[in-house]
Amino acid sequence: MSRPDRFAERGLEPSAWEAGPGAVFPVHRHPRAKLLVCRSGSIRFTLQPSGEARDLGPGDWLELPAGQDHSALAGPAGVRCEEAFHGGQGGG
Repeated sequence: MSRPDRFAERGLEPSAWEAGPGAVFPVHRHPRAKLLVCRSGSIRFTLQPSGEARDLGPGDWLELPAGQDHSALAGPAGVRCEEAFHGGQGGG
């Protein structure tokens, strides 16, 4: 059985990106909500101000609300993700 495609369910077209081992993404935020899936490798997102860490590996999804401060650190083998932004706090 295949996993649901959350992008397709919301009518979103994802874009792909990748980062090398240990790549650092300093604390930032986005004006729109972001839906992200890890396709290979791993990445750790740290949410602010709580400091909560979310580790993603292949097939794991993360939804960040609009305005959520976060940083990220690519894993030791790097990471390849797909993501799509959508309006506001809720759905597409």
